[in-house]
Amino acid sequence: LMYKQKPVDQSVYNALWAEQNKFWIFGFDEKAKRRSEGLAPYLLMDSFNLWDSKKVLDAGCGYGYLCKFLQEYGADVTGLDYSDYFVSNKVHNN
Repeated sequence: LMYKQKPVDQSVYNALWAEQNKFWIFGFDEKAKRRSEGLAPYLLMDSFNLWDSKKVLDAGCGYGYLCKFLQEYGADVTGLDYSDYFVSNKVHNN
């Protein structure tokens, strides 16, 4: 059914959208995201055996918290997002 989807202008994903979609139980800042992600970054590195290649593309990265957490494990992470708002307000380096 993806072929029936209509394009959404990237400007929809702005500060208001981000504020209205703070649906994480622990909150939305870095401390809260770290708590809610738990072992996910480590498990991602381990599950995909990224310890050797360490190259990760996070498509739809939003603010980039997962990118930042994976960088802490030594991954070479590139975050990609459709929204200019999220790209401008990222927390990761790439």
